[in-house]
Amino acid sequence: MDYWVGFDVGKRFHWLCMLDGDGAVLLSKRVDATEEHLEVACSEIAALGDVEERVIGVDVLGGPATLLETILLERGERVRYQRTPTRRR
Repeated sequence: MDYWVGFDVGKRFHWLCMLDGDGAVLLSKRVDATEEHLEVACSEIAALGDVEERVIGVDVLGGPATLLETILLERGERVRYQRTPTRRR
């Protein structure tokens, strides 16, 4: 089964949402931006099964997402980013 996981990154906390392959919400919750809370959230993601069955999206690169990115990548997760196009004048 495929899963879709997304993080809406904030300074003090992130919002985590996990969907199954049919788009049903499996989990939607606030995750404090601390190593302890992020590790717990990443363990919940890992409980979905094989890393090849899921993709994780993060809406921010660097800055407040750095700790989250580090934990996800150390766990071998496939992380994707939404690139915002640069506005041309």
